[in-house]
Amino acid sequence: GNAEMSGIGNLLLMTEMLLFFSPLALFGWYKADVYEARISLRSKLSVFDIRSVQCFCCQAKHVLPNGESIPCDRRFVEEGISLWFGKDGREGLSAFNHVMRTQLNASIAARLGKETVMPLPQMLVLGSLLAWVSPGNVFLTPKPLINNICFAFDAVWLPAALVLADSTAGIAMQAMHRCNFPWLRLCTALVYMIILVPAFSPDLVLQDPTLSFLTKVIVFVGFCGSAL
Repeated sequence: GNAEMSGIGNLLLMTEMLLFFSPLALFGWYKADVYEARISLRSKLSVFDIRSVQCFCCQAKHVLPNGESIPCDRRFVEEGISLWFGKDGREGLSAFNHVMRTQLNASIAARLGKETVMPLPQMLVLGSLLAWVSPGNVFLTPKPLINNICFAFDAVWLPAALVLADSTAGIAMQAMHRCNFPWLRLCTALVYMIILVPAFSPDLVLQDPTLSFLTKVIVFVGFCGSAL
């Protein structure tokens, strides 16, 4: 009856939204790619040793294919590092290793933020693209007041929902990575989409515009509070 038709309609609407937001799944894939790269970088920096860095001249035994001898770049670089970092009785190469393992690693983390969330500039770009979409729906067709309030509120809700979905997908991605779950990029993209659609439109799940609006307000206030 009506309930069955309503269920089919909601399913079709959910499918339509999945197709509409499917390009955002690419960001889920990209998110996992960046996450693995940053984890690898952090791991390598934590055990960095200038003495084990490879260089072409030493690998070629300081002789070019045409037989011409070349100077040792490693010696030149290591002498410079020893001169710059070898102060106050510290051995220069060891001091440089310490800087790479601690200060550089911390600087990268401070600039890029957590590995589980997208960098802020990308989030702002995506959020700004989404913010203007729903308010326009207010003027398309006459709707009850609560629906118009919901649409208008989406101007601030959608960017917040994107951040919430991204953070939640990041937690799931981190758990999968720690468990050595296969196909991390594909699974992260799917999780991203599964979380994103109901986050954008909780009224699909709640079936009540008033309850949906209150849910958005409560979650948004909680999101702002956690950000502060």
